[in-house]
Amino acid sequence: MDITYKAGSDLPAGNDIQRQLSIDDGCTGADGEKTQAKRSGPPNRMNDLDYKTWLKFLKSFFRDKSSGEMTSELISFFTKAVWPDGRPSRSLIIGVPGFAQALVQEPRIVECFRDIRSLAGITDILQAACNTGKAYDFILIDLRSYVTDAASV
Repeated sequence: MDITYKAGSDLPAGNDIQRQLSIDDGCTGADGEKTQAKRSGPPNRMNDLDYKTWLKFLKSFFRDKSSGEMTSELISFFTKAVWPDGRPSRSLIIGVPGFAQALVQEPRIVECFRDIRSLAGITDILQAACNTGKAYDFILIDLRSYVTDAASV
């Protein structure tokens, strides 16, 4: 039994949903070789994760991870190491305690500012980043130590 379902061409005009699902039953094929069960997901244009890792990340809850570990995972999830045009991804991380740039795989470029003393300091960093003209693919700002109650928002 070999079932292949492709959606997209048979959908109403204007619908850009594209999905591909292949299922093999693991039986012997016509050439006598054992077929492998396979399943492929939609094309991944967002990051370099394989489909299984991407789906697990997407549907999982995280517990007991440090801010630094979570930050490196978020960078991996939301960026490609190198974009199709050949440029490495660039991330800006502000105020995340315990984040180590070494956890992020090269050639990604990560600019990190840890010791921020005020919201004005964050504003200064963002203004300086805008003035350089650099484009960032991912920006993470940890505001937990600044937003402590409704009045501080």
